[in-house]
Amino acid sequence: MLGDSGRRDASERQRTLRGAISWSYELLSEDEQRLFRRLAVLAGGWSLEAAEVVCDRGDLDLEVLDGLASLVDKSLVRAMAGYEERFSMLETIREFAIERLEDSGEAEDIRRAHAEYFRGLAEEGRSRLYGTEQVKWLSKLEREHDNLRAALEWSVNKAQDVSLALAAAAWPYWGIRGHLHEGRQWLQRVLKAAATAPASSRSELLRALGVVTHGQGQQNEAEALLQDSLKLCRAIGDDTGVVRGLATLGGIAAERGQYEEASGYYRDSLALARDIQDEIGIARAVGNLGDISLAEGSYAETARLSYESVEMHGALGDTEGVAASLVNLAFATLALGSVTEAERHLSRSLELSAKLKHTRILCSCLVGAAAVASTRMRFSIAATLLGACDAVGKNNGVALEHVERKVYDKVLTEAKEQLRRDSFVRSMEGGQMMGFDQAVLLAAKTVRSVAINDD
Repeated sequence: MLGDSGRRDASERQRTLRGAISWSYELLSEDEQRLFRRLAVLAGGWSLEAAEVVCDRGDLDLEVLDGLASLVDKSLVRAMAGYEERFSMLETIREFAIERLEDSGEAEDIRRAHAEYFRGLAEEGRSRLYGTEQVKWLSKLEREHDNLRAALEWSVNKAQDVSLALAAAAWPYWGIRGHLHEGRQWLQRVLKAAATAPASSRSELLRALGVVTHGQGQQNEAEALLQDSLKLCRAIGDDTGVVRGLATLGGIAAERGQYEEASGYYRDSLALARDIQDEIGIARAVGNLGDISLAEGSYAETARLSYESVEMHGALGDTEGVAASLVNLAFATLALGSVTEAERHLSRSLELSAKLKHTRILCSCLVGAAAVASTRMRFSIAATLLGACDAVGKNNGVALEHVERKVYDKVLTEAKEQLRRDSFVRSMEGGQMMGFDQAVLLAAKTVRSVAINDD
């Protein structure tokens, strides 16, 4: 703890720093001051394009790039290393700039411009998340996550139309990157603040919240949300929303072990997707039916459906769909006795899920790699992989799905039976200390049959 003298010294340093910032600010031209204080709404870093759109309201008598260069020279803005034309502010400087923005009387206009810009960015990102630019846009949205948060924080109570559109656009990114807890909180806040929003907006957000809640393993709440969404979708004629809602309700039934009911949901989703020529919906439904075949032990049928799903998703450029279907294909081929083929499918899925940083599919791959290790009598590695799965799932709020849980439990039992207790505990704890990248590396080595010494 700081003593009185330490607190006085810290306070004095803070006053000195603020004095230096204020002195630098007063030396700026009027246009530079205007640009500087407007940049404060940008959180965590920003691109040149964002600065131009948000900060230039047609009243700057300078090019934004020139203004940024001047602010960098004066140490009020930093050019971020490793990025082309990306900038940031030290938090102390940003706090000063926010105060100046509030004093200027233009804060609300600039915050609206910020929220609308990042709404547009999120909407464009969502439109690219199921095609060939999936990885690029996931990385872009990750870079702008602080700005998405700031835009939501302002708009949820100030601009309902913006918050509704922004949350609807951002939730697939939250789901893929494992921001389930945060995404769920935002969706709940936006829905609560938008009780009188149009049915089309509420149906989308209810479904989004249902999908996220399902991903966290809370099936009863997820089902209620999805049924509400489905009712609205049918009332307004949103067939695509119905296709998606039926698919997730099938997933909930599968989690409960109600495979006949799950299959019914998936077949209804597939039939409607074919009627409206929803190619993504068709590919997902085929993959989901493969999931049910796997759960029921029909491994040859799983392999057939999963191959078909891989081909469909691949033709659409949907990396996420390919990676997910490859995991099912790996589980099926492993059960059919082809360990080498299972390793090949898992290796490819790992590569894709690592590019996407897709935490849920990575957890599935870790379980698959553990099953491969157990089949090859490498029980210490299997236990370590299960521990890594625990860590990735816990850190990202991701729950294993029904098939993966069965495989997880089987491998866990085998590892406990074959290892000494101290070796088993050490292996599990070693995995539980791993981060995302370490877990990917160990799983990749395992399924590529790289020699790793067991304890």
